Amino acid sequence: MKQLVIVFLLFLVSSVALGFDIRGTVTNSSAIPLPDARVELTHQSKTLSTTTDKNGEFRFLKIPFPEGTISASASGYEYQEQHWVKQTAIHFVLNPEDPDEVITVTGDRINNEKDSVVSRQTLDSEQVDHTPATTADELLRQVAGFQLFRRSSSRTANPTSQGVSLRGVGSNGASRALVLRDGIPLNDPFGGWVYWGRVPIISLDSIDVLRGGGSDLYGSNALSGIINFVTTQPAGSQIAFLSSVANQGTADANLDAAAKGFRVIAEKFKSDGYFQIQEAQRGSIDHRVGSDHDAVELSYDGTAGSSSDRHWFFRGNYYHETRNNGTQLQINESQIRQISGGLDQGIGGGIFSARIFGGSQTLDQQFSIISSDRNSETLSSVQHVPATQLGFFLGWERMLGEAQELFLGTEGQRIEGTTEETSFTAGGTQRLAGVFVQDHMHLGSRLSVLLGIRGDLWNNYDAKQADTALPNTSENAWSPRTTVSYALTASIELRSSFYKAFRAPTLNELYRSFRLGAILTNANSALGPERLSGFEAGISSKFHSLQLSATGFRMDVTDAIGNVTLSVSGSEIIRQRQNLGQIRSSGIELLADLPLANTLSAHFAYQFANSRVTDAPSNPVLVGNQTAQVPRNVAVLSLQWDTTSKLTTTWIARYSSKQYDDDLNLLPLDAYTNLDVQVDYALNSVWGFFISSQNLSNTSYELGRVPYPTWGAPRLVEVGVRFNKK
Repeated sequence: MKQLVIVFLLFLVSSVALGFDIRGTVTNSSAIPLPDARVELTHQSKTLSTTTDKNGEFRFLKIPFPEGTISASASGYEYQEQHWVKQTAIHFVLNPEDPDEVITVTGDRINNEKDSVVSRQTLDSEQVDHTPATTADELLRQVAGFQLFRRSSSRTANPTSQGVSLRGVGSNGASRALVLRDGIPLNDPFGGWVYWGRVPIISLDSIDVLRGGGSDLYGSNALSGIINFVTTQPAGSQIAFLSSVANQGTADANLDAAAKGFRVIAEKFKSDGYFQIQEAQRGSIDHRVGSDHDAVELSYDGTAGSSSDRHWFFRGNYYHETRNNGTQLQINESQIRQISGGLDQGIGGGIFSARIFGGSQTLDQQFSIISSDRNSETLSSVQHVPATQLGFFLGWERMLGEAQELFLGTEGQRIEGTTEETSFTAGGTQRLAGVFVQDHMHLGSRLSVLLGIRGDLWNNYDAKQADTALPNTSENAWSPRTTVSYALTASIELRSSFYKAFRAPTLNELYRSFRLGAILTNANSALGPERLSGFEAGISSKFHSLQLSATGFRMDVTDAIGNVTLSVSGSEIIRQRQNLGQIRSSGIELLADLPLANTLSAHFAYQFANSRVTDAPSNPVLVGNQTAQVPRNVAVLSLQWDTTSKLTTTWIARYSSKQYDDDLNLLPLDAYTNLDVQVDYALNSVWGFFISSQNLSNTSYELGRVPYPTWGAPRLVEVGVRFNKK
């Protein structure tokens, strides 16, 4: 940790303003800013891209070349291109494709949520392309505070441990943050975890990370924040291919092809993995942990090539994966089928948006009891978990005058699932429904106030455990938000926010038990929803090319669902999911974008989270303990060096402090530092090559204690090729 801080301070002191900075705006012919317009800067085979903010502003920092072509495009407007030669200010005025209809609001919930949060971070296309990662969750490791239930990535982790959380509120397998892809939920409807392989990296344009409660617009699941994967939007026909091979029996192939509105995205991934048990403790039953998945998406965008103000799309997805979880008997298989569609239409001077999604899925999993010498195992449970989901969203947004935006919406979901096990069957049906309103007022040129509230109703019914019918349950939640922003100067902005959020327990938490090593965690059909109250305040600044932000936060989660230890007997630990009294996570977040030279830039992110149990009436011994699976300090430093217009090198160092694998704080996991590196070479505008290494220093670090230690992935070296023809 000290080394990272020293490096960061040295970079800060030595930063110099070399290279070219480009700043500009994108507006329509009425001088109204166009948010989320795409701006691309091209020089020979090098292309940089970004999107405009809510004020229609964009910027490129420390451009290493003196001239190029810069273009701007926005939905419903004509494409525009300019030649750039050492200019520092560029202004685009786009004409509508249909002059009779000019739309100035987006109707997009994620953009409205960006306005309401204090702490947000975006990984742009440059960071996505140049980050050493084989899966989508590995891209997010450069976000301080992002964590899965355990330290492993989805390349080797059991899917039920891939729940995500932000801000140190922890998770117990189910996510405490909402994960979206172009606004469609990715959280598993039965268990709340995320199948990260459903997001092929080749299709990604950027990733938005919004920290803090998001239930005012998104309801349940957005307890600690929102992660939204943004897919690239081809302007016309294109074909892209990415393929790589690596040690540990790892291979990956991606395809992205589009023409006349139709598009296919596909991925085939395979990794034999590694042994999580060290050789000295390994027995004859131990196997490598590995995974194999296939993902296919077929879509049609009804806007492609059209001059209409109407945007609509349809998608069909299929995902299949198999995993070996470390022994011959501990395996699982998942299949997911989903369809989704959407419509954005100008109505009544605003934008009407509609989304619908649904699908079916299965999870098949086996658990075993392992002998103390690890030379034999006994099958203890075989689970078949079918589930279905159907959901919708309706929203309408419009400007009220020139300084006020109104956003109204409603959404609902129905989820049905069962866990069919060796000795019994349990499951039920959930229904969630909510309505919201948000009013964003600009009070002068410096002050803005955002007020929002959402009401949700959660029902759990038709529940059974074995042959016993369980009572129906119903809860409601109100999730208000107030955010105040004040521009202290043209370069410094102050923001503060108060909010409430909630998360309903998943069917998995209510009815499905699981085993990990010698630890058996039982379900609890009496669980109630988690409720969060939060406050945060922050400051952000932009001084030429230097960007800094700092945010302090406090979040109290009442009735937090945790895995509570009931007994420790011999080699077996028995736990149960329970509503604790309260956990509190308070701390600070720091972000910095530092241009160090005309070809060298640095990104620094740090989170301190003091997350502890503050109340536990049913188990007072937990009070004061550090929340399980939450490190107090996380720091990430990334360096990107554009050696030439064709060669780019990226270094990413990540530090995570000590954390505990259990609620009693008896199973500590030591601090560790990982170093990743990637070198990209653009042969021309179509072909490119890369070589990368994750855990370059081959650091050994603990993933968990079950109660024996399991270990993180050793060095992975990957070599790949990219092809992209438009």
